[in-house]
Amino acid sequence: MDEAPSGARPIGQVYAYEGGTSPRALVSGVRIANSIAFSPDGRRMYFADTPTKIIRCYDYDLDSGDLSAERTFAAPQGPGAPDGSTVDADGCLWNAEWGGGRVVRYTPDGRVDRAVALPCSQVTCCAFGGARLDRLYVTTARIGLDAPARRMRARCSSSTPASRASPIPRFPPRVRHSRFERSALRSSGAAVFAVAARRHLRL
Repeated sequence: MDEAPSGARPIGQVYAYEGGTSPRALVSGVRIANSIAFSPDGRRMYFADTPTKIIRCYDYDLDSGDLSAERTFAAPQGPGAPDGSTVDADGCLWNAEWGGGRVVRYTPDGRVDRAVALPCSQVTCCAFGGARLDRLYVTTARIGLDAPARRMRARCSSSTPASRASPIPRFPPRVRHSRFERSALRSSGAAVFAVAARRHLRL
């Protein structure tokens, strides 16, 4: 990732690490890599180069670990840009919007199912947690915020969730390290918001 003040340059790559072999690049020409997530069956991979404001989708070969059939999955509208993502048990992608102050749920065909507004603008990522993996946790950043916005960021809301985390895709042993982990996400200086993951969200 390039965070130069003059602007991010496309010098990054997305790598696959396979046991006993050297890392290999799957995606090149990346400025700020984000949103890597897999469908419940592990045959689709999502990815976003944040400055492009496009979430990409690829077919993922479970045997070779190769990507193919790159296509645009979604192109967020408005001020936000796609940051981190997770996938629920219905195969829907939940994407945090940096600068957009919300998390958006996309159906598997790329349609917006709903948007969850948050009292902060710099939303960074989301992950399911809780005893039943049915609560969505969202991390945020304080970069570029003034004092009032930082105070607002400290607020937290929650409600009864319904959607659940997607099972971890069972990749072959040679690419088992590529599993999209369900563990809690950590972010420097991040606040965590517990929000509803209900199909018909009511806040």
